[in-house]
Amino acid sequence: MSLPISNSDSSPEWTRCLVACVGALGIGALLLLVLMIVVDPYDSGRFGLLGIDGVDDRNTHTASASRARDANFDSAIIGNSTAVLLDPVELSRATGLRFVQLSVMGARPREEFAVLDFFLRHHPRVRALVVVADPSWCTHDREGPWPGFPYWLYEESSLAYAARLMSAPAIEHALQRLSIGLGLRKRSDPTGSFEDIWPPGVFHEINTPKDAPPAATIASSDVSACDRVAATLPLLNTMTRSQR
Repeated sequence: MSLPISNSDSSPEWTRCLVACVGALGIGALLLLVLMIVVDPYDSGRFGLLGIDGVDDRNTHTASASRARDANFDSAIIGNSTAVLLDPVELSRATGLRFVQLSVMGARPREEFAVLDFFLRHHPRVRALVVVADPSWCTHDREGPWPGFPYWLYEESSLAYAARLMSAPAIEHALQRLSIGLGLRKRSDPTGSFEDIWPPGVFHEINTPKDAPPAATIASSDVSACDRVAATLPLLNTMTRSQR
């Protein structure tokens, strides 16, 4: 009676195939990461070696990063949907300043200040800020970070930003940026005007803010957002004096 003899030579062959497969996946992932770094999908200014200007993005959560670092502007509008109808072009025409609209849909003070801090880091000389407060500024801010907001896009850490580049949304934004660089699509309006965010025929109803709380409630509330604005004003005054 003969017993089956196993072929021991097949084991090294399978090992080589597995190593080759894992190696190919690793090299592919590395090449993709290099491409993402070269393109800089959100035009954050951290990376990007192709010289592509702007993004094609109507999502104010992510598009504000490109606008906030644009050196063509020296003033900004900060807020949420209550401020988005302020026209930066008209403000620029009326004041002689160069305004950019940085309002973020659905944002709370926490998110608005994330965008404001990003703008200030990229503009050592700020001429003016229009900060539009709503009732959310006069309530207790006990909530944690908003899961839907990309704080990592506005933080100083390049590592935190790079860690988010290997995702489907980032790849989609990278393809959009490459299309802009190739002249296949136009960039969004760098001023962030309302018509560019919601073009005619694509308008969505803006959420009407709830009635403000009674004065007695406001007086006893945690107004840390207002305190932070007050702390920002001396910095803005310093920036303004430095350009004279």
